[in-house]
Amino acid sequence: MSTFTEIKNQDEFDSAIKNEYVLIDATATWCGPCQKIKPEIVKLSKEYTNINFYYCDVDECDECSVQDNVRVLPTFLLYENGKLFKKLEGGGKKGLQNVIKWMDVMIDETSDDSE
Repeated sequence: MSTFTEIKNQDEFDSAIKNEYVLIDATATWCGPCQKIKPEIVKLSKEYTNINFYYCDVDECDECSVQDNVRVLPTFLLYENGKLFKKLEGGGKKGLQNVIKWMDVMIDETSDDSE
């Protein structure tokens, strides 16, 4: 069962992205759209257990936002084995759902190729 885990510093960020499949929600407590989309991310983290879900408050860990040039909140960063391969800017529920479904299909295809 996947969880939605907080990243508090650069070391935790670096450790998190080493996982095979990762989504990081770059967020802030003052950001209305960030808080509005949060329940959907929690729901998706329970549904898509093959993806590691994290969130990072850019005010608490500004190195994280600088590293990936986060300029819009929320921003969703998708990593595979430590490499950023997709960045979704903005808090649209449909866009987030679609990118998670796409990532899940990509994982399934990778699993099929390795069998």
